[in-house]
Amino acid sequence: MRIYFLLTFFIITSSAKSQVNNNRTDSFSEFSSKADYFTKKGNLDSAFYYYDKAIEIAEQKSDSINLVDLSIKKAKLFELSGNYIQSLTFYYKALSLQKDGLENQEIGLCYLGLSNINFRIANNSTAMEQAIKAANIFEHIKDTPNFIASSMLIGQVYISLEKYDEAFEVYKNALNLAQTLKDNKSQIADIINHLGAIFAFQHQYKLALKQYFIALKINKEINNNINLSIDHANIGEAYMYLGDYTKALFHLNQGMKIAQSENFT
Repeated sequence: MRIYFLLTFFIITSSAKSQVNNNRTDSFSEFSSKADYFTKKGNLDSAFYYYDKAIEIAEQKSDSINLVDLSIKKAKLFELSGNYIQSLTFYYKALSLQKDGLENQEIGLCYLGLSNINFRIANNSTAMEQAIKAANIFEHIKDTPNFIASSMLIGQVYISLEKYDEAFEVYKNALNLAQTLKDNKSQIADIINHLGAIFAFQHQYKLALKQYFIALKINKEINNNINLSIDHANIGEAYMYLGDYTKALFHLNQGMKIAQSENFT
């Protein structure tokens, strides 16, 4: 009788432990999914809450793979909220969880994120160094979309340094590569917009307008309203510098209307 009781107790206890582990797994997936959902919706407070819950479970399980992913996502979230110090902290945390000498997409994304933050805080030399590291990793693992994204960031640093010829060459090569990919119109439009900006910075506003209108057409086709509002703003600014205030006002108003309709403002 006693032996039976002990065996029964063991089975119940094991079953309970299994149930707890399953609940933790289910909770982790639920928290992570909710965090991703609220990030897309722009509800940053809720996204932070659920990422923290998911990270807590991943830390309890010593799940380094998911901790890397969650740290990168939380770094991006801090960037969206304008907290660049915390963003840098979580990118470095994600890097610290990786094995030395390893090259994978996550490490590339960390360097890409670090580069973007350093660019935003005008630390151009570090931004360039980290963008090049990211580009080299993405090229090595044949991740073409992120290689293009890294190249574009290199181009942005060149623009910031007023090295327009170098920037133009980077974006031209990025465009050629982007056009070889399927379903890549959003990235193509973004590159073309930056080519327009290079012309605008050199006061070549007619050439800038040509690029901006190409980007505008593409973003209309794919219903990318965020970039569509930016396209109209860029076109309006170019017309303003050309002295055509009627067209400038029209496009600036169009950009504002789209932004307001999508709650961008």
